[in-house]
Amino acid sequence: MQTTLTERDKKLLIFLSLFVIVVGIGYWGLRPIYKNIKETDEAIEEAQALKESNELKISQLPVYEKDNEELEKDIVAARQSFYPIMSSDEIDKMFTTMVLDYNLYSYFLRISIDDEELQSEPYQYSNKALGLEAGEEEEPPEELDTYDAQAVDDYAEDQYAIPEFEDEKPQTGIYEARVNMQVGGRVDDMQRLIDDLSNKKDKMLLDSYSWSRKSDVVLNNASGEYEVDNTDRVEFTVSLFMYKE
Repeated sequence: MQTTLTERDKKLLIFLSLFVIVVGIGYWGLRPIYKNIKETDEAIEEAQALKESNELKISQLPVYEKDNEELEKDIVAARQSFYPIMSSDEIDKMFTTMVLDYNLYSYFLRISIDDEELQSEPYQYSNKALGLEAGEEEEPPEELDTYDAQAVDDYAEDQYAIPEFEDEKPQTGIYEARVNMQVGGRVDDMQRLIDDLSNKKDKMLLDSYSWSRKSDVVLNNASGEYEVDNTDRVEFTVSLFMYKE
């Protein structure tokens, strides 16, 4: 059986052949080129955005340098309020020398140094201390009989403070050492020591102190008789704040 193609069939086959060729060229030839051009355009846009961002940073560099200088000055000034990081032996030597300078003698000295950095506790009336969620506002005082400027400032500070994450633990570089010591000697010298420790509120903090008197029966070598010896003592605990770079 023979099949004769008509002119119409021939034209249709030619059209289909051309259509397949065009589609093939478009899919396997033009499509990759278009895709590469699109990716190149996106890369150019990203590079342009990065260039603009870097140019902005470069223009702001003098401002950053000035701010950095001010921060460095603040850090140097803040270090003056702390002792340099010390070992237990160095703290022992420091307090032993201090006690001798007051004409006193030591009965015992205990030193403990925290391994973890000291964390600053939030202000007791701040949102963080009160357990308020981020964005939750504390109601302002409804009535104020008198104008309390400090209360208004505290409230404004709480409302506009930058929120912090609860898990966030900023590095402070500050370590705390606690010293518990008991000394003896003249009451005037011990009182002078306690007064001086009370006035040192930056580098160290006097946490507590207590007075006591111990009576011992001792032999007087000169008279050969036993006498009662009353010894006044004071025990104190101080916290030292040390800064580690």
